[in-house]
Amino acid sequence: RSEIGRALIVPTLRRIAEIAREERRRSDFATVYTELPISHELGFLEDVSVHLVLVGRIDRLDVWRPETEGSRTEFVRVVDYKTTKRTFDLPAFAYGTDIQLPVYLLAALHLPHDDNPSSPPFRNRRPAGMFYVPIHRPPSRTELPPEPFRDDAEADDLFRGELLKNFRWEGRVLRDPDVLKAMDRGLADGSAGRRRSPFFSAEINRSGEVSARSPAFTAEEFDMLVELAKLLLVDAARRSLAGDISPHPIRIGGKDACETCPFRTICPYRHGTRLRNVPNVGRKAIFAAFSEASGKGETA
Repeated sequence: RSEIGRALIVPTLRRIAEIAREERRRSDFATVYTELPISHELGFLEDVSVHLVLVGRIDRLDVWRPETEGSRTEFVRVVDYKTTKRTFDLPAFAYGTDIQLPVYLLAALHLPHDDNPSSPPFRNRRPAGMFYVPIHRPPSRTELPPEPFRDDAEADDLFRGELLKNFRWEGRVLRDPDVLKAMDRGLADGSAGRRRSPFFSAEINRSGEVSARSPAFTAEEFDMLVELAKLLLVDAARRSLAGDISPHPIRIGGKDACETCPFRTICPYRHGTRLRNVPNVGRKAIFAAFSEASGKGETA
């Protein structure tokens, strides 16, 4: 409400709107829902006689339907806006602490195709991506090149490129070059060579495939991800309903889950040996463990 507050918020909103408008202009994905309420039944827990229902709200749901003859496939991506910079951490997901985006994707894949709750989902709905999108305060002037004059196209490109780095989407995309090109048509343009989107951290390599260093999952890995998200939710609910609320804090990258707890100075777990250290395990090893656990009907 103050002049200072408006001076901080207005430029931020203006920049976010400019970036969103440019992203929409270059994308074949259409936003079909915002602030979408979800209610997805996860199953019946026989041991405690409870129907488990996932309830929440997805900030934004985008859909792309390829215009190929006879295709009945649609690709969906979920977007969650954050006021702080946030990245998706696969090892943390395996430990049940970063499940928001996979859970949203699980719900999105099972949405009815129209407003009729009894209608089935689209026959072949596939995950295309999941993203955290920052809407924080933009970087200071000292962190950016000088803002360009109206007719300086080269300086304008440099300024916009540096600005976009601070608002880049973080998450995972499907390892499919056609899906990436639908997300950003700029990836299909230009000369041969590596092409990277300014909106999200993924790129097309010289052979026309999604590069190995892109944060991407295969279709099979996405399927495992959403299935494990469901298993993690069911397991957490079963433990909670059984009265198991014992703390099991974890440590990731030298930081533990108790750092902001007001009772951390008196809690025996923080300085004890019960902290679970999340190992720095690669994607392939994690999905191999997921696959083995799923085959045994266990959680990872």
